[in-house]
Order: sequence, then C-alpha cells, then structure tokens
Amino acid sequence: MILRYDDFNESSSSFSSIWGLIDHLTSFSWVKLSIDKKVVKAVDKYFGEGVLDIVRQKSKSIVEKMRSIDIEYIEDRFIEILDNSDYTEIRMRFSILSKHPSSSTEINTDQPYEISFVNQDNFEDIVSAYILISIFNFSGYRGIIYDKYHGTLHRQGFMDLYKKEVDSIKVSDIIHIDNCMDMFIPSFYLSIRNELSILFSANQAKLDIEKILPSILNNINYHSLIWDIIRRQARTNSLGVKILLK
Repeated sequence: MILRYDDFNESSSSFSSIWGLIDHLTSFSWVKLSIDKKVVKAVDKYFGEGVLDIVRQKSKSIVEKMRSIDIEYIEDRFIEILDNSDYTEIRMRFSILSKHPSSSTEINTDQPYEISFVNQDNFEDIVSAYILISIFNFSGYRGIIYDKYHGTLHRQGFMDLYKKEVDSIKVSDIIHIDNCMDMFIPSFYLSIRNELSILFSANQAKLDIEKILPSILNNINYHSLIWDIIRRQARTNSLGVKILLK
C-alpha cells in the first residue's frame, strides 16, 4: 500500500522524497529511461513492496494487447475510404484510458501514445511509470490515493491527505493495488479527417467508418467502442472511434 506522508521524507540513496521519484517517473514520457535498481528500491519504499511487480504485470499485458494490433491491415482498409472520398488523412494512435474505481463506465483520463512509441524497447517501463503516477496522484482524476488507515479514497492532492482534514469517498471494502489495476484500459483510436472543415460531415464520416469497422474488429480482441461526440452546429474536421481492448 502507499505509505504515509511522514515516511516520505526519510532519506534514501536515490530519492530523498516521493516527489523526486514522481518527477523522475514523469520524465519517462519523453526521455529514454528504464526502471533500474534505484527506481525499484524507491518504489518499494514509497509505494510498498510488491506494488511494482503488480504494476509491471499490468503494463506487460497492456503493451502486448497494443502490439497485437495489425496496423498495416487497418491502414489498407482505410485507404479504401481515402480513395473514394474527400477525406485527406487517417490518424491512428494507442492510449491508456483510466476510470474511477467506483465507476464501471466513466472514463476520466486518456493518455495517448503514437504508434511508433509503442514499439520502443522501454515502452513497458513507460507504461509502468504512468500507472504509478496515476495511483499516486488522484487530483484531477489522475489515479487514486488510498488511506489504508481509514479505508478511504481522496480527491484532494496528496499533500492535503495528511496536512488537513479532507472529504473522502468511503469504500465498502479495503482497496488494494490489485483492484486499482482494473482502472487502466488499453485502447486503439482511429479517425478520418478533412482539413477543409466546410467539406466535412461528421455523420457521413461515422457511416463511412462503420462500413469498414466490422472487418477491422474481426481481427481485434475488444469489448466496446467509444465514438467521438458529434455536436450539432459545431464545426469540426475529424471523427474517430476508440476501440477498448480486452
């Protein structure tokens, strides 16, 4: 479990506080870093022993699901649309969606990753870093903070948790890191666009995507779709759909 704030200021050989660890993990998104022995030691200290193993298992599963997508096949299907329409571009990317643990449907954050990024050697560590940060930081719905002494989840920033009295969400049962892993859902997003928005119809774009979507979904292990919202009287030049992977 996440340790108390009082324990965070204890000196260590690598990170003198939890903030140093979080800053380091945050840099994983744009710098080629890996979870080395110093990071493992710091995560064990600040998050609790065994947490990193659970997180790594989840990140490995997420990456395997992303890499199982046949990008070339999907591109070929979309070329059929481009060749017979006014669309100028197709876009594809992966992302990790996260949801509040008390909600089975509400998606709160969407962490995107370009296709080329997913194939990096250290991508599993990048995903692990993101999950750890999300668990740590619940402000703005970016993870959860769990007070194991009261069995509560807190919406406030981490410092507020032990600095003052805060409102909390009471959970019916004690939340463990294993339960947190269900928050993170890998997804694949694809969209079509026309840079001249005056020529773009979101409704027609959805119909065009739906024509080829069955052949794409036949090759993907997924459990649901999330379409971009089509807003009336709102000018847009693209429309896409997220495929949530099992």
